[in-house]
Amino acid sequence: MHPHHDRVICVREAARLHSFPDWFCFHATKWHGFREVGNAVPPLLGRVVGQQIMAALGQTPQKPEGVIALGDRQLLAHSLRDTARYWQPPERSAVG
Repeated sequence: MHPHHDRVICVREAARLHSFPDWFCFHATKWHGFREVGNAVPPLLGRVVGQQIMAALGQTPQKPEGVIALGDRQLLAHSLRDTARYWQPPERSAVG
């Protein structure tokens, strides 16, 4: 419930309570969005746990030495349908 209004909080408000940044995208439907937020490890908690594991192992985080190329930038803009079409294996003829 919302603390000041007679309504349930929205997915974005739940995500903020869990420390997700505003730019982070969730599923469009409310049910799936709330499920994603609820099943996730909150980002700030994940960071602290990771830091504690590194400290316990006596490790210090290191920045990567090189940059990894993303490849074809057009692939990042594909819809799910376009991506499936792009990566779909060629159809095989049935052996009869």
